[in-house]
Amino acid sequence: MYSLPTLQSQDRADVAVATDYHTETAERGQDRAISTYRVTESVISAALQSELARRIEAIMNYRPSPETIFANPVTLTATFSHDGSLFRLEGARSVATLVLVRPCAYCGTGEFSSIPLTDLADLGYALTVWEPLHADCQEADPANWLYS
Repeated sequence: MYSLPTLQSQDRADVAVATDYHTETAERGQDRAISTYRVTESVISAALQSELARRIEAIMNYRPSPETIFANPVTLTATFSHDGSLFRLEGARSVATLVLVRPCAYCGTGEFSSIPLTDLADLGYALTVWEPLHADCQEADPANWLYS
């Protein structure tokens, strides 16, 4: 196991100067790391906004302004609301998926992601046929409810 060296030969003033120098150097390194992260975060956000706008335009022939798209660089998601529908770009950069997000059709809570939207037919299905449900929710009483 590694042990710290003893500083018996240095006087206290030398130790204080050395400590201040290393603290300042570490703080500058931390400041650089934070500023680099913030720049990277804004680049990732812009890329997510641009990609979601491009995919919506490819399907709907409508290109939203990137400023109207919320991007989360930590979760690598971007969301956009249009005519009461919530679109979300999910997943890693190289395999990001465009989905429609809806609440449970029965109780109106939760968030469910549709099938991947790759064309207008997928969007039509997600808007008309797809009705997501929680495992414990039912659309209506089952046909044989009297006999259960």
